Amino acid sequence: MSQSVFELTDPFGFDRKQRFWDYFDGDALRSWWTTGIFSGGSPDFTMIDGKNEGFEIDSSSVASLDGGFLWFNDIRQFDPASMRLIVELKALSNTDTVVSTGVAENNTFGTTDEGFSSGVDTATSTSFFLHKAIDSVGLTQVTGTVVLDTNWHRFKIDGNSLGSKYWIDGKLDVIQTTRTPTAKVQPVMFVIQRSATPIQGRIRYLECWNY
Repeated sequence: MSQSVFELTDPFGFDRKQRFWDYFDGDALRSWWTTGIFSGGSPDFTMIDGKNEGFEIDSSSVASLDGGFLWFNDIRQFDPASMRLIVELKALSNTDTVVSTGVAENNTFGTTDEGFSSGVDTATSTSFFLHKAIDSVGLTQVTGTVVLDTNWHRFKIDGNSLGSKYWIDGKLDVIQTTRTPTAKVQPVMFVIQRSATPIQGRIRYLECWNY
């Protein structure tokens, strides 16, 4: 993977592997993204008309486990054994909430949907951000050390053949070595309510690359 501006711009001798980024700005979501419904309901997908407020998914339902997601529609370009992901994410609520981002094989992020994620899932942790890793054998969830709030945070996930590392706002939060996904993955974001109250999550930057 190119690691410098020189390598990115030099026309000779370098293998430019797949690198993707999006600022989630402008009037509409860009065409490479696909939105979907998680479980049920009619989630709202909106580019927020405010400075650096990004793209919002509103679960917009009265049923628990309804919500929406954002993904690459099964275009899996990234190798979980040698990839990095950086995302700026915000949960507008920390009650009965899932607002999570990462990379996944499919769009369910269930116990066998291989990949990594970071964010809010109050079913497992009501006080701290949560990090998940899933391989073909099962799921490992690790509670971090950063207290939940409704501010913007920058999450970084480093996937490698030995496991995964998770940063929040530039600080290493968790290292896990239990799960080592092998299936190719794609960027994802989920917003799911865990009660009858709708919840919202926003994303304003995502970058993912193989190294």
